[in-house]
Amino acid sequence: MFALARRSGCRLTLLNIDIDDFKSINDTYGHAAGDAVLVYVANTLRACCRESDLQARVGGDEFVVLLPDTPMGPSLDALLGRLHAAIDVMLPGSDVPIRLHISIGAATCSDATPTLDALMHEADEAMYRAKDNGQPQAADHRST
Repeated sequence: MFALARRSGCRLTLLNIDIDDFKSINDTYGHAAGDAVLVYVANTLRACCRESDLQARVGGDEFVVLLPDTPMGPSLDALLGRLHAAIDVMLPGSDVPIRLHISIGAATCSDATPTLDALMHEADEAMYRAKDNGQPQAADHRST
């Protein structure tokens, strides 16, 4: 997807998503609850994104989503809103109420991101800013 976006000049946005306080969920409620959180987040990503989007778990509590033909703007903002609304909830079906929150960073493929690693780094930095501010953050680079 990254190579195609670079070659064709189409917009590719990468979301870096982190489950806030995931370690405390595992420590407080056990690994079965942590696993249920991961499954819930993965299923929610699948439900909120398009078929053409690629979702992947890349670490313990981190996910990335590649969004082809998606620039920064109202469509992306709507997706971010849907993700937060769907995930920032009390985990359904849990024996003990577990409150979920996520932090999302977004970056769009540009001249400033000549490699997939650079794009991931931009989204990661935006995610940490979001975590600090409690808001979704975007690293918006307009040129491709």
